[in-house]
Amino acid sequence: MGVVARQSFKKSIVLVIGVLIATLSTLFIYPLNLSFYGNLQFIISAATLIAPFATLGSTSLSVKFFPEFQNGDPKARGFLGLIFLILAVCIVFFGVLSLFIQDVWMDLTKLLGWSLDIFTANAFMIFGLVIVASYVSILKGYLTNFQRIVVPAILHELLIKVLLPSLILLSVYSLATDYILKWTYVGVIGVAFILLCLYTYRLGFFHVDIDWSFVKRKRLRSMSEYSLYGALGTLGAVIAFRIDTVMVAGFTDFEKTGIFSIVLYISNIILIPSQSLSPLLGAQISKHHENGELQQIHELYKKSSQSLLIIGAGLFLGLWFCLDDIFLLTARANELSIGKMVFFYVGLAKVIDMFFGLNGHIISYGKYYRWNFIFILLMGVLTITTNLYFIPKIGFVGAAVATMISLIIFNFLKFLFVFKVYKMHPFTWATCKTLVLIGSSFLIVGSLPRGSNPLVNIILRSAVVIVVYALPIYFFKVSEDINREVDNLVKKCRVLLFEG
Repeated sequence: MGVVARQSFKKSIVLVIGVLIATLSTLFIYPLNLSFYGNLQFIISAATLIAPFATLGSTSLSVKFFPEFQNGDPKARGFLGLIFLILAVCIVFFGVLSLFIQDVWMDLTKLLGWSLDIFTANAFMIFGLVIVASYVSILKGYLTNFQRIVVPAILHELLIKVLLPSLILLSVYSLATDYILKWTYVGVIGVAFILLCLYTYRLGFFHVDIDWSFVKRKRLRSMSEYSLYGALGTLGAVIAFRIDTVMVAGFTDFEKTGIFSIVLYISNIILIPSQSLSPLLGAQISKHHENGELQQIHELYKKSSQSLLIIGAGLFLGLWFCLDDIFLLTARANELSIGKMVFFYVGLAKVIDMFFGLNGHIISYGKYYRWNFIFILLMGVLTITTNLYFIPKIGFVGAAVATMISLIIFNFLKFLFVFKVYKMHPFTWATCKTLVLIGSSFLIVGSLPRGSNPLVNIILRSAVVIVVYALPIYFFKVSEDINREVDNLVKKCRVLLFEG
């Protein structure tokens, strides 16, 4: 775990910086133009939703088949060039197919009661974003094979955190039209792809000359089959975390979508640890499956689930009890306050998803990856059905309720499968201790009175969460990994302060 821990720690720093930038943007910039922000979020979510269909899951190949292609060859037989080519073919096929089914899509949109104009007005931007974002995704996945995740995080996640508020400010001060600014977003993601290519080349991993002698028909068939099921797996994650934004925009308007997206962003802070670990854990599980090392996978499963539950629940508690005061710091507190329950339902769902999250990796990178089709099919039907039911009844809060219900059922089914097939589960005595601390902390912090100064409230409530939740986690040694990382951080701080 040495390289993994270092890279994850560095990426966490990048993500924290991104969170700080995005938090300031959420409080002071995005509310200045909720409608344009909602429009951008709709484009991003729609592109993310369409991507699995447009790429046919080819972006998932960059991790799964890399060990097979490399196998002692430092150039990996032009593996990167091959998946670039496969992606291009998939996108062209999807583009041509889209021309023939556009009438069907319009009829379906009208049947669901969505606004057709928001789709037609942004169609080309959405498709352009699908293309550049898919190539970025391939390179990011490819670089995880070499334990390189920090620079891709800077060029992608951090770049977006700076780009979005910049576009909002340009729109607020009318320095460019919204149409130009939306295309600017697509163009900057394209520049990020070029910079990632240069970074990969500098590392010596940019080998695109394909060794066609290694690309046998049987291997291509295996890759195609996995790619198809990979598309379904990716689609499940997209449906879980993106379709709600698209459906909120379709049923309401861009301003409501902006409010929903801001609250959704705040809940995404909970996912920072998972975003840091997930790519590296996926690469490790793929290798362990290749070598038949199920015991190592089980250990990763337990340790990562426990650590992610502790950190995710801590972030949820801190944010939930400070949310009213966070809204008071913004320029549109009254509008944003109606989205509070969105955070509760989605945040709770994300904590549960973090705890069970490795189920997806264990299934996707193993020989039973085809079972993802069944889970994704159920997930898709359940999520769309619950959104169609709840959004018209209770507005955008209904999308949050639908997300929570769908994710809980989805993760429970995957847990049962992993337990039955691999005899693995993430539960330990530490899980019980963590749940007790979460419950007691919720009762204690929830009973505290609230003062009139929002900044003071945020500081005091955060401090109480640390005292009643975080400190017991450390002193009772609930997680060895967390204690070790905290001890290492304390040592580094001591060296910096007293020996630097």
